[in-house]
Amino acid sequence: MKFNVCLGNTVRSHDDWGINHGIALTAEDLIQVLRLGLESCGHSVMVSRTYLVRDGINLFIGGFHNENRPMAKKLKEAGYRFGVVMPEWLKDGRYNPFEQTEANARDLYDQFCEGASHAEFIWYMVEESAETCRESNRNAHFLTIGHVPGYANLTSPEARQYEWDFAFAGYSSDHRQSILSALQSKGFTVAACVLEPDYIRRTLLERSRVSLSIQKSAQHSFVSLTRVPHAIMNRVPIIVEYGGPPHYLSPYCTLAEPRDFIDACVAMVRDEDLSVRATDALNRYAAELPMQRILHDLVETTFQHMGTA
Repeated sequence: MKFNVCLGNTVRSHDDWGINHGIALTAEDLIQVLRLGLESCGHSVMVSRTYLVRDGINLFIGGFHNENRPMAKKLKEAGYRFGVVMPEWLKDGRYNPFEQTEANARDLYDQFCEGASHAEFIWYMVEESAETCRESNRNAHFLTIGHVPGYANLTSPEARQYEWDFAFAGYSSDHRQSILSALQSKGFTVAACVLEPDYIRRTLLERSRVSLSIQKSAQHSFVSLTRVPHAIMNRVPIIVEYGGPPHYLSPYCTLAEPRDFIDACVAMVRDEDLSVRATDALNRYAAELPMQRILHDLVETTFQHMGTA
């Protein structure tokens, strides 16, 4: 089967390239997992910004919003086959309300549901989004992010030379900056980047003892479905600020309640067995959550549901 991962639903017409480029960078980890995982199952995968295929399945990351709201209906009317990979939180009539105003969260929610109803299927990544996705599209299924051979691109832990104690890659926020500043005030070295090419992020992670996954705000409570798998597969010790229910990635990383996070970071960076623990986590992750099996079963279920397997 042929898949085309298309970013066309995220492209904004009035942009100086900054936002469009930023969205492409933030989607890279997920796209790599999908591409390598689907290829390991024998499928053909291409990635494009706006190109659409007629002889395969177009995969869109996220919904169809604002100026791109009419796109899903037009694609269906034009005969294009497409599905949606949904990485965001959707529940109780709101779309990611942790970062949106109440009115905007409800508007984005409605826009997502409208677009999703035109897709052939939805693969949702956040378990809390299950009810909304299934109501919007009867062919909605949970996408687990597992281990993908060939995904890791960092040098082995044995060959790494450390420059920093902690690394953080992601958008800045007041909460995140307060954590980084607190660690620096304790005498630890911290390296951070926002949206950088992968070769810069690679240096950051290869030369830091511990990677940090910090919530954007005190209202957030997520396990990052891109940052955490990336760290696990590259054997980068990672600690996640998280106080929510058990998550399927919990066994392969270190979790710490928000109130204990800074102390847990200090204890972790002083652990002399970090590389051993990271290697053990990778081996268990690869054995227990192989992406090839996950995607084989997901594709089979999705297209049998459509009657076109």
